[in-house]
Amino acid sequence: MKTSTITGNIKTKEFHKSSCFAIKRMPEANMIALNSIKHAIDHGFDPCGHCLGTKDEIVRSLDKKYKGKVSSPIYYFGYFHGIFNGLSTNDYSGIEANIGDKIELFATLHQCAFENGEWNFSPVQNHKIDIACDYINFPSQQTNADGAAKWSYIIPQGFEPGDTSMSANFNTSANLILATGSVLFFSVPVGISNIRISPNPFDQKTKIYFKLSYDKRIKADIYRNTYFQNPWSHVKNIRNFNDGILKANDDVCLEWDGKIDHGFREGESVMQGNYVVKIEGEFGESDFEYKEGLKKKLGILGGTDPKPNEPTVYVSDIRFSPNPFSIVTRVELNFFLIDDAKVSIHIQHANWQFKGDCVKEIINHVSLKKGSHSYTWDGTNNRGNRVALGEYKVRILANEIPFVKRGLHKKWKIR
Repeated sequence: MKTSTITGNIKTKEFHKSSCFAIKRMPEANMIALNSIKHAIDHGFDPCGHCLGTKDEIVRSLDKKYKGKVSSPIYYFGYFHGIFNGLSTNDYSGIEANIGDKIELFATLHQCAFENGEWNFSPVQNHKIDIACDYINFPSQQTNADGAAKWSYIIPQGFEPGDTSMSANFNTSANLILATGSVLFFSVPVGISNIRISPNPFDQKTKIYFKLSYDKRIKADIYRNTYFQNPWSHVKNIRNFNDGILKANDDVCLEWDGKIDHGFREGESVMQGNYVVKIEGEFGESDFEYKEGLKKKLGILGGTDPKPNEPTVYVSDIRFSPNPFSIVTRVELNFFLIDDAKVSIHIQHANWQFKGDCVKEIINHVSLKKGSHSYTWDGTNNRGNRVALGEYKVRILANEIPFVKRGLHKKWKIR
């Protein structure tokens, strides 16, 4: 088996004789075996000045031996840029484009070699160049006599909003130099803007105003925003795609009656708090806008709106015993309802904020008459396991109004 006498350094792009002192100091990971000096020159390696002499001397010697078939390495010089509605760009920053805008892409490819002390450039003709893009199918193009290829595209109605990237594949094997970055992108806006809410905060109902940049179908929904729920909790749909096309540049107005359209509280008014309006288009996951900061006023706390002289305090005299309790005792929860109400009772850790979950749910949305009521907690969680030592609180919702009493302690032993 023949052993290579020429070793290249893939990091420095130099090649050496096997006897060169530089081989001994070269990291093994940087070594590459080359078949011959010609092989090394043809693949862009420069000779070591210590063991091989200058490159010009070697090239002249090889030219004489191989009758002019050896030359300096060949490089390719690529240039990719675009014109968006007459505005040229060749950087990474992108540009905003709208439905109906024209996009023109240009790619040029030149061959360049260093000969006789200077770089010589010549266009690469009849060479295939491709454009890679997730959302647009650009056909392959052949370069013309100037080494250039061109693509045109008009953004159609229904194009998905958001960023669209495009990159040129010059289909060269090696030694490609790009004049600029190889990626361009443009951004199509959602087309939903200027979302306004009035009145805000609201008592019983409110209106949502917004503008469209172009005709489109939309879907609008209200969500409860508790800042710690992801995704938001859906409250009501106030418009669907099949309700028709809305016109561009008109002031669109949608009304929300402040009520829930599903679940066990369907038809009831929402409780006080923060809500979100989300307006979606038909064209992909990024075709939407939303507006936070919609608030139901304090004092209107869910259920039907209060009637004159209707109580806003439903629960009083919350008591639990024994307190503290241990692993072998049960806790009696007692309270008084001032009026009939739908009641839920939850046990929570004392340092928790209410997130829709709890340590133990005692009852959920049960209709109770006014008067005294008592329930028992066996000290377990919703999975049936005993809760840890520490402080707990009892949270009672009566007609969606929360009443909380802290200070229920679990200890290992009770003296």
